[in-house]
Amino acid sequence: MNKIGLLIVAGVLGLAGCSSTSPSQTVETINALTVPVSYSEPGVAANNAQAVTRYFQDNTALISRLNHSLKSHYLQDVERRDVFDRHSEAYKVYGALTRLEQMASMNEVYRKENNVAGLQEINRVLKSVPLTS
Repeated sequence: MNKIGLLIVAGVLGLAGCSSTSPSQTVETINALTVPVSYSEPGVAANNAQAVTRYFQDNTALISRLNHSLKSHYLQDVERRDVFDRHSEAYKVYGALTRLEQMASMNEVYRKENNVAGLQEINRVLKSVPLTS
């Protein structure tokens, strides 16, 4: 009975490992993103207050989720030298976190400008990033 339970647990963990996205793929994807720049058209923004709020909140949640995921997967046992080593995983993760911070800043700018097109573009870009599990 004990061996069967162990076999089932090993099988489930193996299947879960196969179906999840690797954290390094998430970091590479984020580092390859460009922060979208979109100019708002005057007059269009006034009619879209609900869309602005919806996209802003969705973008904020996506950025927060990605931030937390990266920090919990990579930055638990980081040594100082790894942060400045261009070839280390930690260096790449900090680059990805910086890119997410840039996205958050533009998200805030687009919210203040009521720029729905900019918020939609950020949303599209963020949704292209595979989440790590």
